[in-house]
Amino acid sequence: MAILGIPLVALEFAIGQYWQKGPTVAIMHLCPLLSGIGFCMIAISFLVSVYNISFLVWIFYFLFHSFSNPLPWQNCNNIWNTQDCLELNASHVNVTGTSPSEEFFNVRVLNMTSTPGEIGALKWDLALIMLLSWVLVYFCCFKGVKWTGK
Repeated sequence: MAILGIPLVALEFAIGQYWQKGPTVAIMHLCPLLSGIGFCMIAISFLVSVYNISFLVWIFYFLFHSFSNPLPWQNCNNIWNTQDCLELNASHVNVTGTSPSEEFFNVRVLNMTSTPGEIGALKWDLALIMLLSWVLVYFCCFKGVKWTGK
């Protein structure tokens, strides 16, 4: 990463600054045969954005649930908890089980199935939070860098 990644990003920034264009046009000015690299850069940026938005969705999900009292990941008295749920305290030193916070994340948030081949149902609450996250990102970026720099 440090040997190749940082110099390539610096080169990309320098090329973009020199031609004052986006990656597709800037790379085409540099070498027309390599014009596909600009489109690949845009595709990779989109994939990284989708990956980062998924973390933002989890952050909002936990934020919205943190306003409830008691916290849903605080005890094992919820409908999504399994029999393996174990509230750890001083009397349960050598007992194996999963904590309420693990079960909240794995069962409630991720809705993990027993095998990776099983497709679970769509979680509408996470889908709506993802829509909210994309709308927030859009409103943060819609006027471009010139607007945010003022």
